Amino acid sequence: MRQYPANSNSAETMAARLTHSAGTVTLEPPHQTQFSTHSFTLEKGQWLEISREPSVLRVISGNAWVIVEKRDLVLSSGQEKLLPVGKYPAVVLILGDRPVSLEIQSKTPPRLAS
Repeated sequence: MRQYPANSNSAETMAARLTHSAGTVTLEPPHQTQFSTHSFTLEKGQWLEISREPSVLRVISGNAWVIVEKRDLVLSSGQEKLLPVGKYPAVVLILGDRPVSLEIQSKTPPRLAS
């Protein structure tokens, strides 16, 4: 098993089961899990719903407001975040007036809504 710092947001974590312990994340090998990269550009009034499975969200350009498990996060161009398995889907919206371009690595395609 490999160990990474607890704040590791590497896309490599996508196909692994996560166990948090004493400031580290332990990754166990994937079990025939297929992940795809989904690209979106959100315009004003649109939002993206990401299923409750582990996913990696990467902001390509713009600023994103992300709601994960009732917590607010702000991600800017070049930032990425590992979205954990949760009770609720994650929601991504535009922060500001400019569109935001995103890539999501997940098993299930995110749902675009307006």
